[in-house]
Amino acid sequence: RLGRTGRRAGSRRNCLFLATQRESLIRAATLLRLWKEGYVEELMPAPLPYPLIAQQIMAIIRQQGAASRRFDGSPIRRATGQSAELIERLMAHMLEMGILFEDSGVVGLGSRGERLFGAKNYMSLMSIFDTPLLFQVTCGAEELGSVHPLSFEGFGRRPVIISLGGRAWEVTRLDEDRSVAHVRPVDSPGRSRWLGESRPLSHKFCRTVRTLLLDEAIESNWSKRATAEISSARADTSFVRAARLVIESDAKNDRARWWTFGGFKANASLAAMLRTKDGIVPRFDNYFVDIPLLKQLSEIEERLNEFVSTRHSNGIRDIALPLRIKFWDCLPSDLQAQFTEARFTDVDAARMILSEPRLYV
Repeated sequence: RLGRTGRRAGSRRNCLFLATQRESLIRAATLLRLWKEGYVEELMPAPLPYPLIAQQIMAIIRQQGAASRRFDGSPIRRATGQSAELIERLMAHMLEMGILFEDSGVVGLGSRGERLFGAKNYMSLMSIFDTPLLFQVTCGAEELGSVHPLSFEGFGRRPVIISLGGRAWEVTRLDEDRSVAHVRPVDSPGRSRWLGESRPLSHKFCRTVRTLLLDEAIESNWSKRATAEISSARADTSFVRAARLVIESDAKNDRARWWTFGGFKANASLAAMLRTKDGIVPRFDNYFVDIPLLKQLSEIEERLNEFVSTRHSNGIRDIALPLRIKFWDCLPSDLQAQFTEARFTDVDAARMILSEPRLYV
């Protein structure tokens, strides 16, 4: 929670962060440190806006009642910066799928397009999204929070464990239509008491978390309770070292845990690179990536160095994710794969992490 005061004339503006758990306290302290450094997150347009182009094509056709097959996509090109060839490709796919239909060179919404987007006088064409790209997590009647759909990769083939509220939860059922994940509490050995939040955090933010844990400085804007809790968190973190990224070997569970502090998208890229021969993607979150089925440290090092020396594909495009993306059916499969890779991975940050020195413990 945030408490804001000082809006009246003559008073000092003040924003109080009220953290209820250690993980949220660490995030609040990190955010304040970035603010103090003058950091402003770069505002960038979303890459590869393919669903937006499909929505604009249908909205223009609906607005005009029909359109020529020689569709004038110049307004869409100006707005999105995409090529005429891409617009034509999407139109061809939507015609093939029955979302659009063509009669004597005139294009309108087809039977499937009417079924998908025609309800309530085409209200769904009025916006590009329905809901945030997050799943609500519930245990019985209790709502625990929201997580990114990448957290559920591998569900149905292996147990999927996520972390919320400072503890571990096993996913028991996914309701993809309602974007709800049902979970039960489990004991997750070897996990920190506070790391493991499944909401996506950026590479910059997670690296600042790492710096905060390595630092010994006490900020003047921390309360006594915040200072004591952050000091305790610093004392508990054996997996943060100044010069190297820590890889913890876990012989009991036949894996190693790589504490990258790389952010959710970069770690998704690394996890996709490290997936097993049968296609299982290892566990990951904002702070770590598991390295499965490698018992010898030399074997782990050899495999990681292989990714550094070769232009290895991150492989996320081949992974089926429980996504609810509006106008998804309007995209051919290769454009869906490109969209997934562009939106849910950070290959550049992943390669930077691969090049950093590692410490095995």
